[in-house]
Amino acid sequence: MASPTARGRTHASSQIRITGSPEVAAAALAALRTAPGLHVVRVSRPVDGDTPGEVRQYVRLRPASARQTTD
Repeated sequence: MASPTARGRTHASSQIRITGSPEVAAAALAALRTAPGLHVVRVSRPVDGDTPGEVRQYVRLRPASARQTTD
């Protein structure tokens, strides 16, 4: 399940949080990485607070036309 979260310091148009089983999170991230017109800027996983069997990934996105190296 993906839900919008507030923008961060990375130059990004939007940020989403992906939660669910590792398989669901991996599939969602793979779909985002192959989506035309989007560029995945950064993916992070908090170490504390994860439920066993669940992955929380925070993904920052921006339009592919605005690509910059920020990491």
